[in-house]
Amino acid sequence: MEDLALRERICQGAQQLWLRGLLAGDAGLLTVEAHRRRFLVTPPGKRRSDLLPLDLMNVDLGGVDMNNGPALAPELWRPHRIAYQIDRDSAPGITSTSAPVRATLLAHPPALTALILQQPQTQELLIFGQPGLPILDPTADDPTLLAAIQARRSLYLRNQGLFLAAADLAAALSLAERLEQAALITILSNRRA
Repeated sequence: MEDLALRERICQGAQQLWLRGLLAGDAGLLTVEAHRRRFLVTPPGKRRSDLLPLDLMNVDLGGVDMNNGPALAPELWRPHRIAYQIDRDSAPGITSTSAPVRATLLAHPPALTALILQQPQTQELLIFGQPGLPILDPTADDPTLLAAIQARRSLYLRNQGLFLAAADLAAALSLAERLEQAALITILSNRRA
């Protein structure tokens, strides 16, 4: 896909998530692999509702801006970096059975987050019509994070948000919406019980 068209899709995706309330202000992070080990990323500090294609950062696998801007914070970039390495680097004991990761997303769906906050000790969230969503501490070691991303491509990082790794941006956006809807259905059904 042409670089400008891909940049426009990322901006549209960020605006869609913002309109649905899954991102607020400048929070969250959308990334798409533009070329091998080069990624377009929504920049920290820019409102997701107002992004323009030229606002996006162009970073390498280390999260370093290739246009000499500031690098992404290592703790913010880490799950994205690990997800992109799944199909590139051979990890002992882990083989890929699904499409390669070409897009990642860190979002803050309010209903999903509320359910997790109501169950502070849970390690896996069960929500309507979805397989269990693993909940990890963001300081989990790289092999633990890698195994969780490889197994499910979706997990919740405490105090950071919902992390998704997908074959493309559209798949990541759809999964975020489905998980938030399932969380809302779970909340509403619990009120009636």
